[in-house]
Amino acid sequence: MNTANSRPALALARTLDLSVPSNQLAAGGALAGLLLGRLSGQSWAGSLRTGAGAFAAWATARELDPDHAQSAAAALAAELLLGLADSPESDLAALEELLAAFLALGSLRLLSATVGVAPTLPEQLALGGGALAAGTTNHKAAALVPGAALLLSHTRGDDLGPQEPWTGVGALVAGLLPTLLAASERDSLPARLAAMAALVVAPAAVNIEEVSARNDLDTAQIAQERVKSSRLLSTGAVALGLIAGGSRGLRPLSAACAGVGLWMLAGRAGTK
Repeated sequence: MNTANSRPALALARTLDLSVPSNQLAAGGALAGLLLGRLSGQSWAGSLRTGAGAFAAWATARELDPDHAQSAAAALAAELLLGLADSPESDLAALEELLAAFLALGSLRLLSATVGVAPTLPEQLALGGGALAAGTTNHKAAALVPGAALLLSHTRGDDLGPQEPWTGVGALVAGLLPTLLAASERDSLPARLAAMAALVVAPAAVNIEEVSARNDLDTAQIAQERVKSSRLLSTGAVALGLIAGGSRGLRPLSAACAGVGLWMLAGRAGTK
C-alpha cells in the first residue's frame, strides 16, 4: 500500500499512493460506495458505511495477503455489493459498524507487521480503547480482536511486537467486560452468509506457503508466520461473530477472508 519513499513512524499508519493501480481501485471503490449508497436511498452515514466498509475490506485483505492485490479487489467488490444490499439499522449503527471494521483492520495490520515498525504505546492503548468501545456497542467478536492481536504479536519474540503482554491482556479485558452486560447483538442474513463463505474457504486461506512482499520501510520481507497469524485470528473472529453475534460489524473482515481464500483456491487450481 505504501511506497519505499514514505517512512511511516506508526505501525498502524499506511499511506495510500494513488499512482498504484490497486490503490486507485480502493479509492474509487470507496467513493463509488458513498455515491451508490446515496443513490440507493441510504443516509449519509449509511452511505459512508458502504464506501468506507468497502475500503476496509480491501485494506484488510492487503494485510492478510500482501502478495496479491487481486484478493483485495475481490474483497472490495464483495463488501461493496453487501453494503448496498444490507443497509445499517440506523446512522449510529453505521458508525458503530465502521468502528468494528477498522478496529479489526488495525489489529491485523499490527499483527502482520506490514509497515515494519513496532506499535507505540499510544497505538496499543488506542486499540484497547477501541476494544472497549466495540464491546460497549455490542460488537463482541470485534472487541476481542485487538487484545488477541497484541498478545499474538508479543509472542513472536521479534522487535515488531509489544515487548510486554500487558497491553494485550488489558485490551482483552476491555473488550470482554461490556459484552458480559450486552443484551442484544448486531447481525443480518447477508452478514452471516458472508461469514459462512469466509469459513468455507478458510482452509485455503490459512495454508500460506510464503510471502514475498516487503514491508513499507523496505527493510525486510513481511514475515510469513505473522501473516498466517493474522489469517488465523481473522478466521477465529469471523467464527466467533457467527456464534456470539456481531457479524455485521465484521462483514468487511468476512469479505476480506473470503476474497483471500477464493484467490488462494484459484491460484492452486491454476497450478494443477
